[in-house]
Parts: sequence; C-alpha cells; structure tokens
Amino acid sequence: MRRAASVAAALVALALVLAWTGGCVSTKLPPAAPDSVSTPPLALSVGVEADRVEPFSDELLRALRATRTFERVDRLDRLADAPDLVARIEHGWQGAAVIPFFTVLSLGLVPTLVDETYGLAFSLSAPAAPERRVVIDTRWTGKLWLGFAAAVLNASPGRTSADWRTHPRWPAHLRRSLGVHSAEIELLAR
Repeated sequence: MRRAASVAAALVALALVLAWTGGCVSTKLPPAAPDSVSTPPLALSVGVEADRVEPFSDELLRALRATRTFERVDRLDRLADAPDLVARIEHGWQGAAVIPFFTVLSLGLVPTLVDETYGLAFSLSAPAAPERRVVIDTRWTGKLWLGFAAAVLNASPGRTSADWRTHPRWPAHLRRSLGVHSAEIELLAR
C-alpha cells in the first residue's frame, strides 16, 4: 500500500514538474529562417487594411512591424498620406474547436492531437493599382498537442508551449518570406 502511494505521489510530482516547465500544450513553430537570409530594409510605407476578422489584420500589422522590413507600417485608416503599399489578408490561421475530453479525464496522460494551420497569407498592392498584387503565404501546418506529452515535445527546437505569434521565429519567417518577394514588392511600389 505504501509503495503504491509512493508511486502515485512520484507520478503526481512528475506531472506537476512537466506541466510547470513544459506546459500542457505544444504548438509547431514556423520553419527556421537560415542565417544567410537577410532582407534589406525597404524605404516603403505599408497600410494594413482592416479584415473582417480583426485579429488577423492586427497580427499582420504587429508582425510586419516586428520584421523591420518597411520604413512605416500602420493601419490604413490611420495614415495621413497614401501608403506605398496596401496589405490585405487573404487567409488567416485555422484551427479546430475541440474539447480534450479524454485528456481531461486521464489528467493529461492521454493526449489530444489537433491539426492546425498557423501563420497568415496576405497580399501587397499599390493603392493606384489594386489588381496588381503580390501574394505572400507564410502559413505552415502542424499538430497541436494537448496533455503531458506536450511538455516532452516542447523540449525540441521546433515546438513551443507559448503562442506562436509571440515567438521570435514568426517575424523571422515573415521577414524571409518578404525577402523572397522583395524584387516584386519594389516593382509594385514604383
């Protein structure tokens, strides 16, 4: 009886340590940007158009600023002068609504896995020619893990228990995607 209580106490302690240090959620991070990729700053202003799903346009605004690729990034309606480019959301992140029933009942031992799409797809266009645009798709897919297995997964460099939008790899991934399209972006602004 004492042995069973000791084992149970050790499992509870281990579960608490895993939950405290690694979290009960594991999210896939964007692909790591190679160190050799550098995007030169562009002397352009960008106005972010409001999307019907406000968090998408808010995140695009925040992330574009974090890349430090453009001279100025602000909401389209806050700019006094016409911007060089207009950014418009094409597709946002997507997830499934799930209730981790078995994970909760098993106190985190049985994981729940959910397919998710992270990142944003957006277009850039000149205000005078909105039909000419460059679409930049920064989205990636991966499994969201819920339960104690997530703590173990979060030890790998490609996963996190934090929100992917606050991780430094997200603006680096966006900066790399902008760099791939920098020549097209500069042509649009002319």
